[in-house]
Amino acid sequence: MNDDRAGKIMFEIFRDVRGAPVYGVVYYTELEEDDRDVVIERVMACEHVLGGFVADGDASAQAKDAIAAILDRLNDGESLETDAVRDLLASHLVP
Repeated sequence: MNDDRAGKIMFEIFRDVRGAPVYGVVYYTELEEDDRDVVIERVMACEHVLGGFVADGDASAQAKDAIAAILDRLNDGESLETDAVRDLLASHLVP
């Protein structure tokens, strides 16, 4: 079976508005089986900002650092539209 997701990490950046708004990320591909349902349910209750895939392996650390930097900016109050977030991550996103 050919899996187009092989070598990729699926992620979603979200905004949790239950209480004080907080931005976060979930890496679906890396979730442990025991945590999967709880985490997915929590994220589904949040506002979607951007989802996609980043490369697995050595490049994933750089992608995760870039996502963390964006989350810092958002959680510090900076307003970034989805297109701006996508542009900031463009070099890390894979189809």
